[in-house]
Amino acid sequence: MTMLKVLPQCFGANEPVHITSRFANTGDVPLEGEAVIEVQTLGGKPIETFRKEFSTLAAGEAFDLPIVWDSGGSRRGTCRIFAYATFDGQT
Repeated sequence: MTMLKVLPQCFGANEPVHITSRFANTGDVPLEGEAVIEVQTLGGKPIETFRKEFSTLAAGEAFDLPIVWDSGGSRRGTCRIFAYATFDGQT
């Protein structure tokens, strides 16, 4: 993952939160796998998970995973957002 953008950074309950992560293949062989954005409580309990599979991501290429999350009862400071990719059994 090369970028994670969250707008607005200060959000209240029941607001749309725009989250974009960019995943890049920094290696030298094509990759297949899954990109994940996960919203968790501060204690690590998943609130919502977004997934997108990718295939034949060539070396040097990147793609964005944009999502809109409805914050529900969560407010800034009560959750954390992670983005990662899995491929070839690795994270």
